[in-house]
Formats: sequence, structure tokens, C-alpha cells
Amino acid sequence: MDETTLIIKAKEGDLDAFRQILEMYEQKIYNLSYYFTSNGQDASDLSQDTWVKALKQLKHFRLDCSLYTWLSKITRNTYIDVYRKKNRGLPVIPLIEEIDSKTDNFDPVEFLTNKYLNEEIHKALQQIPEDYKSAVILIDLQHMSYEEVSKIENVPIGTIRSRLSRGRDMIRKIVKLKGNY
Repeated sequence: MDETTLIIKAKEGDLDAFRQILEMYEQKIYNLSYYFTSNGQDASDLSQDTWVKALKQLKHFRLDCSLYTWLSKITRNTYIDVYRKKNRGLPVIPLIEEIDSKTDNFDPVEFLTNKYLNEEIHKALQQIPEDYKSAVILIDLQHMSYEEVSKIENVPIGTIRSRLSRGRDMIRKIVKLKGNY
């Protein structure tokens, strides 16, 4: 069954269709939740909260954007409503892939430098305002389009581009203050 058919059936109360949607997006929503919360338990809780809200609000979903965009918006808003209020900060986000030490191209100095730099980037990400964090996470880490993020944030694409640029600049400045990068 295609996604649109599943959505229509789920909107009509078909829990099996909703289960199939959950299975399609469960990992993506968990990953996004982890980016926002920085630990597994909170990410699981945020994901679960997202799915509960999605089930309750599915009847209001209007097929005018992708389901993932809609679910991402629920995730982000739930994070803002619940987790940010707890002052848990933002996540330590894996910006680089760990290199398998058995490969011929493994350079331990480069690996440690990248790992340290990523840690500094993660710390800097926690220090910038929420709107900028969100733009950086959704575009740079979740690889969403400007249009998708614009729908999630309910702001024009130009605002998203501006937030992303400013967020990146803020992170760059914070990291430069910490070290000679």
C-alpha cells in the first residue's frame, strides 16, 4: 500500500494502517528526537509522545505536505513544549561517522581531531538560540529541504535560510573562541 492510502485508512481509524506508518517512520522520528534530546531515554520518550500526538491529530492531517514533515513538526513542538522546559539542553549530535580502525585510510590523529571538533560543535549548538538550533538540526543534520523546514517552523523560506546562516555563524564563532580552528 502506498503512503497516501495508508494515511487515508489511518485517518478513518484503521490502526493497522497507522502501525505501518509508524514502522515506516519510527527510526527517523527516533533519530530526530535524539538530535533534540541528546540521550536515548529522552529520545524514546519524545518519540513516543510524538506518536501519541500523531495518532490523536491524524484526522487533522491535510496531505498538503509530506507525512515526515508533519511528524517532524510534532516532534519539534513536543520537544519545545516538554523537554526544553526541563533545561536539558540540546543533544550531542554525531556530525561525523566514526571511522573503522581496520580500514587502510584510518588516521588516528585526524579521527581524534574530528572527534574533538565535533564535540565542540555540539557544545556550541547547545548555546545558540532555539530557532537557530532548529534550523541547523533540521537542515544540516536531518537533511530536510528549506521548504520542509519552512512548513515545520511556519515561517518563510527566507527566514529559514537566514536562521541557518546565522546559526552556522554563531557555532563557528563559539568554536573559534574555544580553539584555533
